[in-house]
Amino acid sequence: EEEETFACLGELGWIARPSGEGPLYASLCAAVARCVDDAVEGRLDVRPADRGDESDGESDGESASVSDGAALDDLRAWEARVLRPLLSSVLPRARAGPLSSAIGRAITSRFVRRRTADLFDLIREHPESAPAVSELRRALLLNNGGGDGEEEEDGTRPPSAAGISPPDHHALVGCLRHQLQSRLLHAGASTSQIIDVYISAVRVLRALDPTDALTDGVRGAVGDYLRGRPDT
Repeated sequence: EEEETFACLGELGWIARPSGEGPLYASLCAAVARCVDDAVEGRLDVRPADRGDESDGESDGESASVSDGAALDDLRAWEARVLRPLLSSVLPRARAGPLSSAIGRAITSRFVRRRTADLFDLIREHPESAPAVSELRRALLLNNGGGDGEEEEDGTRPPSAAGISPPDHHALVGCLRHQLQSRLLHAGASTSQIIDVYISAVRVLRALDPTDALTDGVRGAVGDYLRGRPDT
């Protein structure tokens, strides 16, 4: 029904016209952006057991960060299956193509932003979260215009000249430093717990960025806190 409504609006020229944007073009873009946000949030809130995947039966309390690593591919498939046909039905090809490309970038960007907010959980639940970490690595490369990090036939990964973009690097380091300070670096956590999480953090951050640039960004916060504890 909604697709038919948009098609009618497109025929009337309210969304796009040969001379440019129609009066409802901005509304269409805003609606699509909300759809993307809802799709990313909804997919990342799904646990592997909820999708019918095999599990060990111990899913109670399992975080959504314990992922099968298929969320990004699912979202890209949803965009190709749902959004692209909708846009093609209401927009001329000259406008549908660029908007579809922008939506693909928006999905990746919102995915990275949401997973960045989950970074402490990815670290705490490692190695169970390894598929989600690999998936975030792919998204970070895509977000910077690089390759998707998929393996070649010989099992190796192609080098990425793009790496992680400076804005994504800044967001990852800033978000993780905040999460460490609020959720780990306090008197309620034992020194051994802090060290265990830090070791896991190093493994996750090196998986995201083998250059150690991310690790360097959070090493000081943990080291400074441990040096000030009376039991270290």
